[in-house]
Amino acid sequence: MSYSKSLLIVFSLFLQSLAEELEAPIQSDSIPNPEAPKLNPNAFVFNASNYKLEGLVILTIIFYTINYFIGSAENKTIIKKLEEPIKAVLKRHFYSANDERRIFEVDSPSDVLIYASGRRNCVSLQGHVQSFEIILDQDKADGFVFAVAPKNKSKFLLQDRHDISSFTTILNSDKVDSKTVVFSETSEATNLLLSTELPHYLDKKTGLLSELYISDQPDKKPDELNFATSKRLTAVLRIPKLNETGISQLVENIEFVFHLIDVVCESIKLKPDTLKKLEKSRVSAYKDLKRKEEFKKQEEALKAAALKKKIERESIERLPADQRRKAEEKLKAKAEKKKNQKRVVMK
Repeated sequence: MSYSKSLLIVFSLFLQSLAEELEAPIQSDSIPNPEAPKLNPNAFVFNASNYKLEGLVILTIIFYTINYFIGSAENKTIIKKLEEPIKAVLKRHFYSANDERRIFEVDSPSDVLIYASGRRNCVSLQGHVQSFEIILDQDKADGFVFAVAPKNKSKFLLQDRHDISSFTTILNSDKVDSKTVVFSETSEATNLLLSTELPHYLDKKTGLLSELYISDQPDKKPDELNFATSKRLTAVLRIPKLNETGISQLVENIEFVFHLIDVVCESIKLKPDTLKKLEKSRVSAYKDLKRKEEFKKQEEALKAAALKKKIERESIERLPADQRRKAEEKLKAKAEKKKNQKRVVMK
């Protein structure tokens, strides 16, 4: 029996015991029974049945603790097995990976952060053992959104990711299996990507690639119009069997992910009409932010004008009477002139 099943059984017993205690009838002592034996307040008799709930709580804590340490140990074993193969493939592609001290950084006892830079067509790579985010060369890569993921995750992605929900549509393709969903913004990029070996590596029987995202838009919708953007490629991989065949398969899949960097930056060159269409969709997606920015500028302009007027008024009030009168007349004439200019514009 696995530890997760054991934990489930203990938790079920815990809930059952709690329900029993809550449902147990409350004994009323309002009517004393003269025939009942008198209790000795100094005598203590331990009865395990009275501590059933507490015992189950302790057991649950013990099982969770054991499960945590077993899970951590398993993760450490996975990292230890995969660390050297991943380092080797990174060294073949990224210059900075030749300094091993800069590749892996311990994030927790059971996880590591990976960082590398110094490769054509990209700025950097960062991620974990199972996932990589690659910042592409912003000048070489065209901006578009594309994704492939398990079908059971599609609803979550459409709700959680702004770039996917705002710029893509679900594409039915016979090049991927029925349990995989394709999100496409432009058929030009999608057709080229699916013509590579991508379907092969997405297939659970032949590959380890679980999810792939290529995007020039933020995951979460920004609050301000002037937000930072970056063209990036993100890949999520399944952990293989920790034998020679499985590790070799992982290396092959990572090599393919790095090959996609060159496909995006060198092979996908969208037509000018397509680029205009994508730019138009981006303007439309952030119309509300543009209105918000314009309203903000108007508010700031009104505040600045009110402050200027207040400073002018305060400075006039500090002048001697004759100078104050002249300044007020001048200010009044200026306001009248401005008012007349507005009338001319309205006509």
